[in-house]
Amino acid sequence: MPFTTRDLLLFLLVSVYVVPIAFVALSPPEKSVSHIICDKSRNAFITICMMLMGIVAICYEIDRKDAMSVLLISLLLISIYGLLGSKETMIKHYMWAFAAFVSIFAFMTYHSFQRKHSTLLMTILATQCIVFLQVAEKLACKKDIFVHEIIYIVNFAIFYLCLHTLS
Repeated sequence: MPFTTRDLLLFLLVSVYVVPIAFVALSPPEKSVSHIICDKSRNAFITICMMLMGIVAICYEIDRKDAMSVLLISLLLISIYGLLGSKETMIKHYMWAFAAFVSIFAFMTYHSFQRKHSTLLMTILATQCIVFLQVAEKLACKKDIFVHEIIYIVNFAIFYLCLHTLS
């Protein structure tokens, strides 16, 4: 089976996305992902990677011809750029972080319910709900959320890849 434009875009998306994810995941554990990505010594590199990823992600979503999907990914990207452009200690940073979590959840919910026959997508969505609740609990107790944030991000990446195979 020949590769499609969408296959190529997904390959580029994963190739660009894996770099900042590995950078964050391989960093010494911090209290949160934001603590790593907002650090002045790391922020510019991660911002460039995320901007490249954003361009490819929008192209990929446009190729899928699903306006809601394009909108939800656009909201996620805007919230990521907001996170990268704000200091971790500022209230707007927490608002951007919340918007990113909600955008991911909304994207996953939308596609899971679009493909009700997919037990796999529903299972990954259920896992995301559990991880989200664990993050909320840790935040309420003022505990580190780093590991759970990584799980949330990786779970979303797995969902995205599975969604591609179902499309």
